[in-house]
Amino acid sequence: MNPTDDDYEIRRTIWESRIPVEFSLDSSQPILRAQQSTFIMLPRISYFPFYLEEILQTLTGNVELDLSNVWLLNNGEEMLRWHYPIGVLYDMYRGAEQSLPWSVTVRLKDFPDDLIRCLSKDTLKFVFIQSLKEASQIKHKRNIVSTMTKEEHARIFDSIKNDKFDDFWLINKN
Repeated sequence: MNPTDDDYEIRRTIWESRIPVEFSLDSSQPILRAQQSTFIMLPRISYFPFYLEEILQTLTGNVELDLSNVWLLNNGEEMLRWHYPIGVLYDMYRGAEQSLPWSVTVRLKDFPDDLIRCLSKDTLKFVFIQSLKEASQIKHKRNIVSTMTKEEHARIFDSIKNDKFDDFWLINKN
C-alpha cells in the first residue's frame, strides 16, 4: 500500500465522522415552537450555516426568519463561531466532556457585536476560501490555494457543502 492510499483512507474516515447534535430554541425567544428540540447527525468537516434553515423550519414550523440574525450557543452558554468547522467547534467546547448529543442553543435576536454575520452562502464561501488560503500558507509556506482556479474553489466548497468526499479528493490530492 502506498502512502497516498493511507492518506486517502484517513481523510475519508475523518470526512465520514459525524457528531450528534441536539438543537433547541433559546427559551427567551418569543416564538411559537413546533418542537422543543431536534436532533441531527452533522459532518465534522461541515459548517452550521448549511443546516440552519432546515433546523429552524423543524423547530419553528416554517416561520419566516431572518437567518442573518440567527446565532448559536454551546449548551446555552458560549457563542459558537459559525466560520469554524463543526468538528473544530465540538473539540474546542466539548473536547474534555465528551457527552453526547452536543447541546446547541439557537438564538434568533440580540446578535453579538463580536460575531461575524453569515449573510449568505456566498459569505460562507468567501470566509471558507480565505481560511483555506491561510491554512495553505501555514502548512506549505506558500499559498497553494491562490494557484487554484475559481472553478476549483467552487468545487472544493461545494464538496463540503454537499458532503461529497470524492469530489473533494479530486482537488485535494493534487
